[in-house]
Amino acid sequence: MANKMHTTETTEYNGKTYYTRHWYMNCGKAMDSYDRHDMFYRQFCTPSILSYVRSSFNNKEWERIRKADDHKYLNGIFEIKRWDRVCVRDLIKHTYTACCYAEYPKGVSYWALNDNTCIVKAAVRMLLEQEGNLKDWRALA
Repeated sequence: MANKMHTTETTEYNGKTYYTRHWYMNCGKAMDSYDRHDMFYRQFCTPSILSYVRSSFNNKEWERIRKADDHKYLNGIFEIKRWDRVCVRDLIKHTYTACCYAEYPKGVSYWALNDNTCIVKAAVRMLLEQEGNLKDWRALA
């Protein structure tokens, strides 16, 4: 069986409704591109993802994150390989695959390293938000 992409905006997986990659790439164009990106990747930030991401950075790294000027993209804080080392793939790969494909061979998962980084950064922004430390870049514009 070949992978068959979704043609719908949402899909059900384990009793929860998710936006599909089809929605992200094709349907949500009326939204600001950053907001669409953030909305798509935040949906994967479950309590277990948030807990894992929280524990993946030490106190000194969290201080660097909190003090950073760029909470929108979180660039320039660490080299990209540091973000990549916080690997959430095993926690989320089946859900993510179900959001990308309507049909796919059993045991196959769709995953790219950039997806990992986007989910980790979305989780970091959510954690900063929960702490009250997320800098509102829209207010600064």
